[in-house]
Amino acid sequence: DREVSFSSVAARDWAKLRRPLVYSLLAGVALAVYLLSWVGGALVVFIIFVFAFAQYTSDHLRGRPTDYLCVAGVPCFAVALLLLLPFLAQLAYGGMQALALLVIIVAFIGLSGLSSAMIRRSIRPAFCPLAVLILTGAGLAAFYVIAPSKLSTLLGELHWLDPRGVDVTIGEVRPFARSMIWEEFTTSFYLSLAGLAALAYAVIRQGVAEKTLLLVWSAVMLLAMLSENRFSYYFAVNVSLLTAYFVWLAAAFVSARVIPRHSGTDAAEAAERFNPGKHKDKARRASKRRKERGQRSGPGLPAMGSPLGRIGYGIVATLVVFFLVFFPNIGMAIDKAGEKVSQVATWRDPLLWMRENTPDPFGDPDFFNQVYDTPPEGADYAYPESAYGVMAWWDYCHWITDIAHRIPNSNPHQHGASAAARYFTSQDESSANEMLNELGSRYVIEIGRASCRERV
Repeated sequence: DREVSFSSVAARDWAKLRRPLVYSLLAGVALAVYLLSWVGGALVVFIIFVFAFAQYTSDHLRGRPTDYLCVAGVPCFAVALLLLLPFLAQLAYGGMQALALLVIIVAFIGLSGLSSAMIRRSIRPAFCPLAVLILTGAGLAAFYVIAPSKLSTLLGELHWLDPRGVDVTIGEVRPFARSMIWEEFTTSFYLSLAGLAALAYAVIRQGVAEKTLLLVWSAVMLLAMLSENRFSYYFAVNVSLLTAYFVWLAAAFVSARVIPRHSGTDAAEAAERFNPGKHKDKARRASKRRKERGQRSGPGLPAMGSPLGRIGYGIVATLVVFFLVFFPNIGMAIDKAGEKVSQVATWRDPLLWMRENTPDPFGDPDFFNQVYDTPPEGADYAYPESAYGVMAWWDYCHWITDIAHRIPNSNPHQHGASAAARYFTSQDESSANEMLNELGSRYVIEIGRASCRERV
């Protein structure tokens, strides 16, 4: 909207740059906080990476300037990277997140350079998609030569697109099934798909950046959810936005054919009120187009021209939207809120018994809440002689840590999951006990009965 460009930066035109840069820097802070809070936050960087390629290509094909993308994007990701760097040692995937931010900064700069070079050399815009593919290939090749292991790790993080093998034994990693649609989203899922289709049509026709970003974001999250059902809680945000977008479009479409149009003068005055100053001509053209569309679609229903008719239409439209969108979700939310968390309740008593009736692994119950020194890099933690493990299937082991204050042999991060699987599928008692000895396990929590028994 402010038509920022590299010329604006070179001329230090703060009247144009101030607000976009402030928002860009704040977005960078928000992204850094998100990446510091969630190890999978690089997915957001991937989404904007895909958006950048789509929007640069779209703008260039339409003959629009692309500078604004780089001017707004690079400061955002640079700020996020700078805020992330001091904490890399404390983050499980800090190096991966920093690498993702560096890659997207290079991508924004490279795409801007490509667009500028094609314009300077008067290369036909139709060649832009091919040029983007060549640039992407060259970038991947350079990345492979400089840091092949980093590229392999980065590409390996896309495994969520096609989970296989033992991964699909995890309930939340399995593909999204049609039977889950109603339980997760009710009617909103189908309305959101209609909104996604309408949004794709608008992007193809207009290529507006904010709609392209919403489309790419929603499409990636839909694909992620279909691959692994646990992404449904992320896609819920997109479902809400897309449903609202579709309802808004549908209401505008119906009202244009039900409520009689105002005169051209009234439309122009309304457009001027909402589009003052330099947008006056644009607003007049828009109101003229709206008037022409109104003439083509008919004058509307005469009864709706009165204030009472409009009120009646508003009431009917509100009721339709309420029962179509909100009512099914309200009922589902009430049902979910009323469910008892039976699993946690079943496990709580045995784990409290364990906490109060078994030896403390560290000899001091207060140790659980103390901060301990991290061992040197590459070294194992030095457990005291009194320490022991608790064998249980990995799904439930955070509860063992949190409620029982004991050390599980596996956990939901998949640490020790293979060993736990071998134990629970062992065919005889001697081999099972041998595994427990190797793991230092003293107690076993039996699956299905949530009872704790000490090894004999």
